[in-house]
Amino acid sequence: MRGNLLVCNWRNDVYRIPYSVQSGNSIFSYNSVSSKVPSLGITDPLDIEPAPAGALALVKWFDSGSPTTLYIASPIDSFVSSLQGKPYLYDVSPYRCDPKLQCEVVIGGVNLNGVISVEVAGAVLSVSRKSSSRIVGKLTPPTGKLQQGILQDVVAQFPLGVTASLPASFKWVVLPQSHLAS
Repeated sequence: MRGNLLVCNWRNDVYRIPYSVQSGNSIFSYNSVSSKVPSLGITDPLDIEPAPAGALALVKWFDSGSPTTLYIASPIDSFVSSLQGKPYLYDVSPYRCDPKLQCEVVIGGVNLNGVISVEVAGAVLSVSRKSSSRIVGKLTPPTGKLQQGILQDVVAQFPLGVTASLPASFKWVVLPQSHLAS
């Protein structure tokens, strides 16, 4: 999630691990983020998953007979309030697609409901749904030569020539047959 890895130790804390700027695969520090969301009561989730628009999905299991609960934690981003209604992209899911397939893509962000068109790694997204925080559509690989395995940009066009982009965030990858079957 934008240069950070979030990990969860089963029924324990959630940790934020920033990537090294130099190599992208070294860890210099980490810190618990569980204590930063006490109002949700999420101190020992079973698992954590990224969700569109920078949100996190956490599952909390209760021993005491209370129901298991799914929490969605949305980011409180002070930067967003400075946008004054301009669109901003947070993420794309999935971040990869097999060039032999058509795949559904969800782009998360803010102020997205006016989107005119979206290009993902050289392919045009056929938008099926849009809201202020999501753009959903089918992505068909472009004909011709694809740049496989290289992270490429997602660019959304809005009225009055406004664009929003998510640099180096999607790639075309030939997936193993076992992955395609699931």
